[in-house]
Amino acid sequence: IQSCHPDAPLLVQDGKNSTSVNAFSPLFGDDEEADAILLQSCLALMLSGRLDQAMELCRQCGQSWRAAAWGGGSPQGTVSAPNRDTQLMEKVMVGNPHRALWKRQCWNLSQKLAQQQTAVGTSAQYEGAIYAFLAGDTTNALANPAFGSWERSLQVVLHSSLGRIEDDLYYRHNHNRRLIGKRLPFAGTDLEVQEREQLQATMALQNMTEVDLCGKLSSRIESSDRLRTAMEAFMIGKSAVSQYIANEGGLLDTSGSSALDVAHLRFLTHLALYIDSLSASATTAASLPGVEMVKNTILLKYVQHLATRPDLWRMIALYASLLPKETLLECYPTLLTRVNSDAERRGMLKDARDLFPPGLDLVILRRVVRILLSDQDDSNRADVRKMKAILWLCYYNEHASDALICANSLLRQFLLEDKLNSACVFADKFLPDDIAATVVTQTQQQNAGNDVANDDGDGEI
Repeated sequence: IQSCHPDAPLLVQDGKNSTSVNAFSPLFGDDEEADAILLQSCLALMLSGRLDQAMELCRQCGQSWRAAAWGGGSPQGTVSAPNRDTQLMEKVMVGNPHRALWKRQCWNLSQKLAQQQTAVGTSAQYEGAIYAFLAGDTTNALANPAFGSWERSLQVVLHSSLGRIEDDLYYRHNHNRRLIGKRLPFAGTDLEVQEREQLQATMALQNMTEVDLCGKLSSRIESSDRLRTAMEAFMIGKSAVSQYIANEGGLLDTSGSSALDVAHLRFLTHLALYIDSLSASATTAASLPGVEMVKNTILLKYVQHLATRPDLWRMIALYASLLPKETLLECYPTLLTRVNSDAERRGMLKDARDLFPPGLDLVILRRVVRILLSDQDDSNRADVRKMKAILWLCYYNEHASDALICANSLLRQFLLEDKLNSACVFADKFLPDDIAATVVTQTQQQNAGNDVANDDGDGEI
């Protein structure tokens, strides 16, 4: 025997007749490097749940023996398939009846490869990771650098836990078949020893709780990695999620000075909104007590962040509509005082009328105008801001009476301060010409409606 490499006969160099291992040449380039790249790709496919594609990749690369070695985990069973001769559907046996033996061999290979001193990034490292993954050997898998990230470590543990459940199920199934078929044993039921060995080797996974799992992987999460901390909280349970949201909400930077804080604030906002929406569901099992208050705090911080971004102002009404009414009336009018463009005023007012409860938009606009008119600045620029403030009430007829009252108040203020030019500019350039007629028509319609409402049905008022 010159070599254990399955492709050794193809690696003999031309013109050489030597039994030395050095007489063999790689198929292409550096064979070790090619194997490492291949196994790394196959491992990524396995972690994505695409074992079939990983096996096909090996076949395409001329390593069909690897595909055969990895494909023994399919349980024995039957599927319906058409018979080409009879054109009828028949039961066809599929899977590996010796699955337990295959899994024990994978476990032994995982143990042997873990004992070798292999460098990071070599084919031996990835091969050991693959066999540890297939065998459910979490100890050696988590010690392998190929599973160094938190996500991959979590995939290994969850995949092994699922494999443990499958092994227990197949053992119970085969045990019942062994009791029934003592005289005529069923295929695959002669591996009770291997089945017990595998269950004994993975006993720790049976009793592992979510808290144990997160504690096992917590060392792989950096203190600044907030998203993985959130995933860990969801794995533990409701109390951990509530605690996570409360802690993170208190640590947020309200100024949004860094990109990380803004991104995390956006994530927390949508996470809190989703969790709060569960409380309105028919089942109470998914609701988390105490989250609503934290949700309102986080949501308010996000609305304040949107107010610092003029390009995102059209989104403020959407998120502000999810705040409690008291909080909305306290913060939203102040945010609207920063709007100067007529198009932005129209757009934000339309959003408020579409998303807020009926009539709340007028309450907010009254506060906006009151804030702007109470400005003590005596400059011409401040006077222009006060003039534009009245425009908030000039877009819809039902606001006309309030617009007229505020306009009279502003004109009186200008006249008392001897700002005749400002008063003339406001009356000529900003105040709509038909505002008085609109108010009169609106009042007449309102009085007519009151007369109809007071009618007792006999023609008497």
